[in-house]
Amino acid sequence: MRKENTSTRLKKIMQLQNLKQKDILKLCEPICKKYTSEYGKKMKISKSDLSQWISGKYEPGQWKLSILAEALNVEPAWLMGYEVPMMNDNKDTSSMLQEKLKNLSEEQKKAVINLIDNMK
Repeated sequence: MRKENTSTRLKKIMQLQNLKQKDILKLCEPICKKYTSEYGKKMKISKSDLSQWISGKYEPGQWKLSILAEALNVEPAWLMGYEVPMMNDNKDTSSMLQEKLKNLSEEQKKAVINLIDNMK
């Protein structure tokens, strides 16, 4: 059963992961390239696409929804608003951590490492 819409779910994941629209677009770029090379069809998620999905004006089509879900590491059905688990378990914890660390400054990376060391 559909509980919410894609707009609501995008806003939730943006808040949970502290993402801005530009961050989502950056996460989508390599996935768009992967789909383009695998299937020969040029895939792109534009700033306008994302804005319209977040505002609720439009819903993403199947391909773009799949790209968004993969970029955000969430289940496509969850992103559509269905009552399913949010997280996609296709990525291991190490990959997710590396992805998160890429966008941090050197100072922030050192702070995260110190935090991890203190948790041991």
